[in-house]
Amino acid sequence: MKHAHKRLDNQRFDHRILAVFVALAILTLLAAARTTRHLRLTGSAPEQDAALEASPAEIRLWFSLEPELAISRISLSCHDTEKLGELHAGDENSLYIEVESDLEPGGHTVVWRTSSGDGHPIRGTIPFSTPLAR
Repeated sequence: MKHAHKRLDNQRFDHRILAVFVALAILTLLAAARTTRHLRLTGSAPEQDAALEASPAEIRLWFSLEPELAISRISLSCHDTEKLGELHAGDENSLYIEVESDLEPGGHTVVWRTSSGDGHPIRGTIPFSTPLAR
């Protein structure tokens, strides 16, 4: 009788351990699914806080999902005289815009916003600098 009782206690303990592992696996899968379903910025050119050697020819942003071009915007918050071209959708879930004139030397900030099919808008800023005149 003692062995049967001990075996039953061991089985309960084994089931609890199994339940904990299953719960952890489910939580891990849910967290992974949540981060992959929502749009997020995965890269940029120029990169965050880059000190460029010359004015960039374009600004390009890469995302985890395909961004909606119709509601996307990219601008520069630095000077009013710079002219940016038309915004385009690129390969690999990217958006890009040509910089049609050289940027003045100094600090600049890319200001962007977009959304994807998930309906959650995201936005951000990317500061960078171009070389100062010598």
